[in-house]
This record gives sequence, structure tokens and C-alpha cells, in this order.
Amino acid sequence: MPVIEVNGASVFIAGSAIADESRRAVVLLHGAGMNHRVWVWQCRALARAGRRVLAIDLPGHGRSAA
Repeated sequence: MPVIEVNGASVFIAGSAIADESRRAVVLLHGAGMNHRVWVWQCRALARAGRRVLAIDLPGHGRSAA
């Protein structure tokens, strides 16, 4: 998944292989001190159910810039 720019900082987004951007997505946000990996099992289950899933690394966490 891509790294996007938000207010000049890079933000990492992990997600399902469903790339149809016209479909609504389930967005998963982690808590403090965590990253997108806390949602691995939920992402897999939702993707298998045909949902588009995005798990975002908040600023300063995981692969996102501080």
C-alpha cells in the first residue's frame, strides 16, 4: 500500500488487495504506541469477507513519519 503525504509528513497505509476505490472502506486506527500490525487478523478476515480495509500508521508510529 502507499505512503501518502499529509501536511508535509508521510503516512503509511496498509490495506487489503481490493483496490476498487469506489467501494467504501473499513478504516482501522491503532492506539498509542502501536502500529498497523495490531490489525493483521481483522484485516485478513474483513478482506476475505469482501471488504476494502485500510489500516493507517498514525504520525510517529510504524512506517509513518514523526
